[in-house]
Amino acid sequence: KFLAGRLRRLTLYAEQMGFLQAPIDVKKQDGSVERTLPSRLEQYREAGRKAPLPDLPDGADYLVNAFFALRPTRPLAMGGIRAADWPEIAPFMQATKSISDAWEAETLHSMCSAFCDGFHAGQNSFGISPMERG
Repeated sequence: KFLAGRLRRLTLYAEQMGFLQAPIDVKKQDGSVERTLPSRLEQYREAGRKAPLPDLPDGADYLVNAFFALRPTRPLAMGGIRAADWPEIAPFMQATKSISDAWEAETLHSMCSAFCDGFHAGQNSFGISPMERG
């Protein structure tokens, strides 16, 4: 239960980061994109405000650092993004030694998936922040 709580807080952090970093698509009635607005993170920065992020579990900084060093998403050939997956995570572990245990790799994988989910939700101008969804 302790580890599940830590995992939930880390994935919520990653999902919120993805939500905040997504450029916002304003769509027409037919579903096509009318214009794209700057990300919510850019909007917070421009307003001189701190973006809302959940508190991280104690001692989790190294996992967040590994998450950003890995880069949580990869481009798709036809546009869009996907979450970093095992073919990227395993060599990252071996090359950086920043994480070494299986549970850390699984956590990193979950964080990348959560970031991607948040990013896709954040592209919607009516998207609800993961922190507000609970």
